[in-house]
Amino acid sequence: MENLKYEDLPEVFTNKILETLIKMEEEQSPEWREIFRKMTSQQSIQYVNYKSEKQRTDAREKEANMTQAEKEKKQLSILKWGATRWNEEMSLEAEYEYLERHKQAFYKGESIGVSATVMKWIKYMNPNEVFYFFSSVSSSFSTFYRSSFIAENKEFNSVVQYIMYKKAGLFLDKSLQMQIIKTSDPQKAYKMGRRISNYNRITWHNMGLGNQLRFSNKQKFKQNKELKQLLFGTKGKTIVLSDPRDKLWGIGLSENDARGQTRETWNGKNLFGDILTRLRIELMGEY
Repeated sequence: MENLKYEDLPEVFTNKILETLIKMEEEQSPEWREIFRKMTSQQSIQYVNYKSEKQRTDAREKEANMTQAEKEKKQLSILKWGATRWNEEMSLEAEYEYLERHKQAFYKGESIGVSATVMKWIKYMNPNEVFYFFSSVSSSFSTFYRSSFIAENKEFNSVVQYIMYKKAGLFLDKSLQMQIIKTSDPQKAYKMGRRISNYNRITWHNMGLGNQLRFSNKQKFKQNKELKQLLFGTKGKTIVLSDPRDKLWGIGLSENDARGQTRETWNGKNLFGDILTRLRIELMGEY
């Protein structure tokens, strides 16, 4: 394989160049280290994104050729170690810390090398943010809200039913998974999900929860026109779960608490509110 030199490379890499760079990195050649050191922020982002997508594609192709027994053996091996990562995606907590770190640097005027999508998220977290608060489980934004949608050729009556169904499947509790899909009560589905065998919180948060929340809420709002319009009605605002008991998914404060009017005085991370806000940005194409 012929190694490349940075001086010979274009500003935007072709796929052929990216494939060669990946091979050079695998061999850890001196030329690779020199190229990586000289890459611009945009070139680094292009390379990392291409490499990540290639890894995901390779993993999907490999898994597609596995037997069911091999898939379950792999999954059980991962579950055994609890915190082992399922893929390259960040857990929600890790993503929160990542965004907070880059947000602080950005508003200090420091240069940061992040993707356009991440920059869009960081820019809406500005000192002039306006918030849309919700708190009740009867709210259309709640995971318990009854709103049917189709996923994996199955009909779900709420986001929480889908989440608990996927949770039971991840931990190979097939019996409880079938009970969850049959219930028509979101509250019952939630309670069933708390009885799942082999459950491990770190595993669940690292391996499934974030992606499942994003996917199920996207299906919920895309497949229900009225709900999508309600979501779009929050345009220009950051959606906030105001629950004084929830410091992870919400802000750990009630809607009437004055500290809820700025991120700096929140008592929680509002992970769920940010998921909904980013979903709206994705569907509308703007904040």
